[in-house]
Amino acid sequence: MLLSAVTQGRGAALSWGRGAARPCVTLWEPKCTFPGDEMMRRHLIALFTLVAAQGTAVAHPRLLSAVPAQGSTVAPLREISLGFSEAMVPAMTSVTLSPADGGAALAGTLRMAGDGRSLTYRLAAPLPPGRYRLVWKAVGADTHKVSGQHEFAVR
Repeated sequence: MLLSAVTQGRGAALSWGRGAARPCVTLWEPKCTFPGDEMMRRHLIALFTLVAAQGTAVAHPRLLSAVPAQGSTVAPLREISLGFSEAMVPAMTSVTLSPADGGAALAGTLRMAGDGRSLTYRLAAPLPPGRYRLVWKAVGADTHKVSGQHEFAVR
């Protein structure tokens, strides 16, 4: 077999003969290679891996669980629990519970678990029957602000 350098399209390409990679005239030709293609492929794989690994590090915190859940009907309770995807900053986290019809907020005590991912809002007395709106605001350890609300009913 004869090794030859051919200059076409984007530059010089080597050809080892029949069935081997050949120089390209256009980018969309099948079995077409350019000098440095393998290096480019390796760089793209490395870049994709780095970007994929960073995806979890830059995600915003989100609510994973709430007891009582959105739209649920529960027995009278004294505690509401929220679970987040990452740690929250205690000094910048708040929970407000009020009747769904817009009445005054109900007093309670907010406690955060040691890992900072779980919040418990403890009420002084069990909730009487009715519909309630829970509004929460928090700042994640990564300083991203998150908030949300949902309603539930007590039978």
